[in-house]
Amino acid sequence: MSPPYVSTYDLTGKWRFTVIQKQAAYSQRFKVSGSAGTDGTYSGNVGSSVVINANEDHPWTVKIEHNDGSTGWQPSEVRERSNTQTGSQIEIVIESEDIPVGGDRDFTDCVMKAEKIGMIDIPSRGNAIWPTTMQMMPEGIFEKALGRYFLAIRVKNIWTRP
Repeated sequence: MSPPYVSTYDLTGKWRFTVIQKQAAYSQRFKVSGSAGTDGTYSGNVGSSVVINANEDHPWTVKIEHNDGSTGWQPSEVRERSNTQTGSQIEIVIESEDIPVGGDRDFTDCVMKAEKIGMIDIPSRGNAIWPTTMQMMPEGIFEKALGRYFLAIRVKNIWTRP
């Protein structure tokens, strides 16, 4: 029994996609949809790279397509070859097969590497908190004459994993 193959790959957050291998007789490309300003169609040639911006916590989709010259652009089947985490770095290798029925089934037609960019976002600047009253200083500014302060910062996880 072969693993399930899909025609799209969904992610959240900010990622860099780079085409690292192409062994196909047909033209290849990839399309991004649902992102924040980086939707579009990109070349499937080796070295082609794009940073895909997150749309808050909403997932966005990448679809690899091929053109055999007779039916126009068609979706390729995609699968995840590897998903590794080293420290805070996440790297996913996504393979595609451009002949859904029959063919060589080698999944090397267009191979892409996805690298996660960033772990946290700081949506607003930090604020000075006076420890005596636990109140934010006017305008959040640190006043040296009043002594030590706490620094209050709102941090948002954008790493795609808890």
